[in-house]
Amino acid sequence: MINTLRMDFRRLFKTRGFYLACLWALGIMAIMATASWFLADEFAREAGGLAGLSGGQMVAEARKLFNVSRFASFFMGAPSFMHLFLVVFAAGYISRDHQSGYFKNLLALPGAREKWLVGKQAAALAAGALFYGVVILGSVVVTLLFGNTPRIDVPQLAAFFGLHLSADLALFALLTLATALFQTRTAAVMVGMVFAFNMQALIYLLIDQIGFLPFDLSEYGMVGLAGRLDIFTFGQAQPDLLSSMMMG
Repeated sequence: MINTLRMDFRRLFKTRGFYLACLWALGIMAIMATASWFLADEFAREAGGLAGLSGGQMVAEARKLFNVSRFASFFMGAPSFMHLFLVVFAAGYISRDHQSGYFKNLLALPGAREKWLVGKQAAALAAGALFYGVVILGSVVVTLLFGNTPRIDVPQLAAFFGLHLSADLALFALLTLATALFQTRTAAVMVGMVFAFNMQALIYLLIDQIGFLPFDLSEYGMVGLAGRLDIFTFGQAQPDLLSSMMMG
């Protein structure tokens, strides 16, 4: 089992798709940070007159709201681009063994299928943890560029991304199932994209409208529940400085 894990982790760090997913995430975060910079500037200057403060003071206070936690949670809503990036990478990574013929040989080896399953899930889970670590690191850099002191609330970030990582683990299991059933990369990618974009919520909504079940199925979708998470519910609430100044 140890040798299987070593092989899977070695393949993980040799997969270009993982590094591309991290670069895509950082690129989108950079675009969002740039937009937030100008939007905070515009909003603060418009609200400055109402609060009785100068535009420069309002801009400075508005940009203080953008910290590590806020930037790190920007794209974790539904549909989540971060889940999508991980799914596309994991689909290619997990289905690679089928394309090389290695997956078919597992059927003839006793206990190899279980090792393959555990190894792939462990490697994909590690990839998700590293991916979110890169997102947090990018958030620290963006916070510094905004002129703020980066304060990393470890329990808050761990609880928030831990729950998202549990949803990713379920997505990885679905990708493994799709690979074993259909044995094609295209099928694995399609299944992953459907669940990452939470398109199954439409089916859940239809079932809820029919009233077939005594409870609302749409309230229990894993990606839907993950998309409703608010990072500031896991720690001390973030003060809304702009609202307090305008009301005071």
